[in-house]
Amino acid sequence: MYRPTAAAGRSAERAAEHYVALVQTPATDRAFFNALPLEESERREIVRSGVDAFLRVYGPR
Repeated sequence: MYRPTAAAGRSAERAAEHYVALVQTPATDRAFFNALPLEESERREIVRSGVDAFLRVYGPR
């Protein structure tokens, strides 16, 4: 399993940037910047997947 190195950065600011990239960006891209609505279930899956990925890297060890 991948473990981030010290060079990957563990600062709160970097973690927040990663979180937004994992959760908000896919939803925005898939909705063509809100031009097309996403179903609630699609939004939930995008967020759930992003949170899961974030916690794999930044969560407790």
